[in-house]
Amino acid sequence: MNKAHKELLKKNYEKACNDYVAALLTLWELNSYYGFWIADEVGGLYDYGDGCFTISMCDIVYCVENNVKYDEFLKYQEYNVKCLDYNLHTMNLESWHMGAPRNDFRKLDALREELNNEVDKLNNSKGGF
Repeated sequence: MNKAHKELLKKNYEKACNDYVAALLTLWELNSYYGFWIADEVGGLYDYGDGCFTISMCDIVYCVENNVKYDEFLKYQEYNVKCLDYNLHTMNLESWHMGAPRNDFRKLDALREELNNEVDKLNNSKGGF
């Protein structure tokens, strides 16, 4: 493959990736002012929220093709953060969107709160450790 052909492929790929991002931002009604490809790697991770929120190219395509709304994607991300917080397996976007069973964190949250309360009591007691 010659250099000109490789450059054309790259140009077309980057255009397709950026077109998908534009479609996603339109779907989510977001301004693209703050958005950028992390490390300038078009097709890698896109930051759509001032350094705090990222999305992979695979998930961008899935969201656009399946009309995944912004609030649903945020719930999906929050769920996975909670899984990571408890050292549980995360879920991919397609499984989430299709309604795969989800962990119920209420019991774990209650146990964590109970543990934190006990730690606070120990820290606030006169004798301590």
